[in-house]
Amino acid sequence: MNMLQKIILFLVFLSLIFSSCEDDNTSGAKIVAPNLTLKEIKQVKFPLDSATGFYNNIYYDRSGKDGRLYLFNEDITTVYVFSYDEREVVKKIKLESEGPNSVGENLYKAGVMAQNDTLFVLNYMTRQLFMLDLNGKVLKHFDLWARDEMNDPYVVASSDRMPIKIGRYIFFASENPFQHSDQTKISTLVRLDLSNGKTRMCANRPSIYNEGYFGNYYKLKNYIYFNKNRNTILCSFGASPCIYEIDTSCSILDTFCLQHDVVENIKPLDANPLVPIVIEELDEYEATTPAFSQLFYDEDRDVYYRLISHGLSKEAFKTNNRTKGPWKFTLAAYDGSFHKIAQTEFDENEYAPDMAFVNKYGLHIAKVDSYKQDENYLTFGVFDLVGIE
Repeated sequence: MNMLQKIILFLVFLSLIFSSCEDDNTSGAKIVAPNLTLKEIKQVKFPLDSATGFYNNIYYDRSGKDGRLYLFNEDITTVYVFSYDEREVVKKIKLESEGPNSVGENLYKAGVMAQNDTLFVLNYMTRQLFMLDLNGKVLKHFDLWARDEMNDPYVVASSDRMPIKIGRYIFFASENPFQHSDQTKISTLVRLDLSNGKTRMCANRPSIYNEGYFGNYYKLKNYIYFNKNRNTILCSFGASPCIYEIDTSCSILDTFCLQHDVVENIKPLDANPLVPIVIEELDEYEATTPAFSQLFYDEDRDVYYRLISHGLSKEAFKTNNRTKGPWKFTLAAYDGSFHKIAQTEFDENEYAPDMAFVNKYGLHIAKVDSYKQDENYLTFGVFDLVGIE
């Protein structure tokens, strides 16, 4: 090889290195993922009694020696506490609607969460949070009404948007469905200080929401999850591919835009954020337009999972037969640096992604088809990242 050939090869080598570094540092860089997919590796079953159906508010608590699954049966206002390892009910907590331990009536939209031996119940109708022991005794309660319903967020708590308790604070995902000329003034989290009952608004909506009118429900929803390894909160938005990382003082530490190829951009219904609402157009938009959803963090594997709903086809929406779907959703997996490592598509007729949790065994998603076959059990598929054969 002569000197000229050596120089050319050296320049080509430098060019390849520069190209590689440029890709690594560009937000739109294409990341080549390993041959991984999310696969159901096993199932776990929890027994249901005759009064308990499939769709219930659940919460998984892994703070004790063994994991506990809490299931709230709204019909009989009873919280079932399951031992994960034993797969059996170890406690039933009947919530009272009258008397000193009352958590109020109209609990059909109540949210529950738990940590160790303390249960928290949020009554949506009264906007009160109750702290109880596992015998149903009310220890404290907190009023969480928004001061200004039109402009302030109000707290939510459900299986797909579980609150987060860190020390004396509880962080709630929040909602405000009203139209605003500047959506970035609307907070997306509410922090409750259990020591004094004071609340603080956190983390305003990202600027994408000022691009137009995104409806008043699915695209405005936000989802929170706790990263125990970093001691931070991750906030995912329905209309944005990006997420916030927030500390306990409500400061936004960083923004990460997660790569995927399910949808290019989620466009608003109208470029005018204050456009007059036409219900028929709004219903179709919200049902058929994709949306980002839950964000999970697996602290044992240092892996993030993000759920992306595909939305209905317009044909399915027009026939008013929403059970035919395609109610598809995609789960994208990311490593600890938020690089995409896998992406798997699911049929929502098989799984209910709004009833899911993570523990040391992997990501658990409730199985709709298994319940249809046997209503005596709430069955979860347990997923892990495996190599594609």
